[in-house]
Amino acid sequence: MCGRFALFHDPAEVARVFRAMWDPVALARWRPAWNIAPTRPAAVVGADADGAVIHVRRFGLVPSWAKDASGAARMINARSETVHEKPAFRSALARRRCIVPMSGFYEWSGPARARVPWFFSPADTGLLAAAAIWERWRPRDSAAATRPDAAEDALETFAILTKPAGDAVAAIHDRMPVLLPESAWRRWIDPAVDGRDAVAAAVLEMSPLAVRRVSPRVNDARREGADLLEAPAESP
Repeated sequence: MCGRFALFHDPAEVARVFRAMWDPVALARWRPAWNIAPTRPAAVVGADADGAVIHVRRFGLVPSWAKDASGAARMINARSETVHEKPAFRSALARRRCIVPMSGFYEWSGPARARVPWFFSPADTGLLAAAAIWERWRPRDSAAATRPDAAEDALETFAILTKPAGDAVAAIHDRMPVLLPESAWRRWIDPAVDGRDAVAAAVLEMSPLAVRRVSPRVNDARREGADLLEAPAESP
């Protein structure tokens, strides 16, 4: 799975790497983050009429037909093998694909009471590009849904695609995010490309990753800051 990640690169660098423009509202909202957990906002790159645009959406997908947004924390990942079959994901896969820029992502090893966190980052110190899908949800049974400005109440959310782990991840966890090489970015976010074809091509790619053990402070989803990537203190 991929339940926690980081994006602390400068926003201008994110725009340069993905050759995308920041949505002005998104840029005003965005802050560097070392511990992006479910229901937190994160930057995503999607297709727009003017090209690639960076928006801020919430981590944890809420289907457009959901009665409420309470299930978002459970729908953070979509398995690449079955994403086209799931009612919650089918429409998004077909028409609303995006990329999640990451400075890196976390996985854990060990028993639940003594989880050991590991940080996976690009071997070349650049940015990772995780394949994702997104949805737009609006309240359906409240007075807010009928207001002229109801669009302002829309909640945009995303889920990250995963696949069987490879590279350095397999020693820690059996799943990992689907990571896209630069050559696949435009095809992934292009709504004219068939979703199943896009997934089939994406899962074949493998990005070289570096891994290191980091501070157990990251285990607490409420914590933030660059100190989360520090090596754990040696036991006396």
